[in-house]
Amino acid sequence: MSPAQAPNEPNRRQDATQRSRELRASQRIAVGTLARSAGEIVAKVASLVFYIALARELGQGLFGDFIFGMSLSAVLFTGAGLGLNELLSREVARDARRVDDLFWNIVAIRWLGLLVLPAIVAIIVALKGYSAETAAAIVVISIGVGLDFQSNTLFAVFQGLERNHHVATSLIV
Repeated sequence: MSPAQAPNEPNRRQDATQRSRELRASQRIAVGTLARSAGEIVAKVASLVFYIALARELGQGLFGDFIFGMSLSAVLFTGAGLGLNELLSREVARDARRVDDLFWNIVAIRWLGLLVLPAIVAIIVALKGYSAETAAAIVVISIGVGLDFQSNTLFAVFQGLERNHHVATSLIV
């Protein structure tokens, strides 16, 4: 090896190492995206089957009440989310060490919402004049929706850490 080539050799190794890291990161992202997509598809198909079975069992009126409860709860919990999952994902992707501080703060905020929003749902359904049984069912549905939104906080951590296969697994199960 000539003296002129010797200084360039470490640069070539560094370039090769950097390309290898970038390729691994790209592969990790691609695999995570495919895994999450597959999990989302399986979950959506399962939800469709569930809704069809539920509609047949409940009938038009009660199924409408169920969908009202799901919709009202989803709107309230989405508004109460304040974009915290996006913030968590972004900040964890920048610096994984921040997950401990941010995660527990967001979980605390979400639990406050889980305590308050079902009470708001209860007030709304009481004002609309639903029967006690239907009102209780809608409040239980809102608690379920709230717990589902709470799980999205974990999904945001997995996304920030590029571990979407965990999200896919939990969506399927």
